[in-house]
Amino acid sequence: MDKLYIIVPTVVAVIFFIAILFFIVKKAYQSKVRKKIGKAGEKKVAKIIRKFARKNKCKVINGAYLPLYNETCEIDHLVFGKFGVAIIETKNVGGRIEGDGKYLDHYIGSKKFKLYNPKLQNKTHVDNVRHHLLKQGFKNFQLHPIVVFANEKTIIPDGLGIHANELYDTLKRLPKGNYDYIAMYKVIKSIRVKSPLKRLFHF
Repeated sequence: MDKLYIIVPTVVAVIFFIAILFFIVKKAYQSKVRKKIGKAGEKKVAKIIRKFARKNKCKVINGAYLPLYNETCEIDHLVFGKFGVAIIETKNVGGRIEGDGKYLDHYIGSKKFKLYNPKLQNKTHVDNVRHHLLKQGFKNFQLHPIVVFANEKTIIPDGLGIHANELYDTLKRLPKGNYDYIAMYKVIKSIRVKSPLKRLFHF
């Protein structure tokens, strides 16, 4: 009987440990898959940007980590041109997206998920770039926030963003100005966070 009192709690503890371990491994795998899908979307968009930049003599920074208080701000793509600076947030998700608040409804088949509004996410990036340019003494510049969905089949509400196949023409339509975009590019490039440790803590 005494052995039973010892074995039962031990078995329960082992089962609990295995369940926790399975949960951790599952979450890690899902996170790895999401990152892989996200990177694929960013590569697709970066290719479009590269083509545009070559033809229009623009400067580009992909995957820019900029200082944000004691943390960092990760920006998918920055395009510097006569139009100023295009700040691009890329999403590589499928299915259908609905809503217009802080969190959007993301449907994949019969499943429903919550998606943080990428326009709000990109607003943080825009504010961050504006802060650094003002801090460096720039007064004459224009910032253009753009949200791009890499998957052309993703159904998105009006005003949320554009699909990747619309990006080239969207950049082309940006109003030209007399902005010192080369100087802005050099400044933003010079303040990038390069420490891998600091990059872990970003928005």
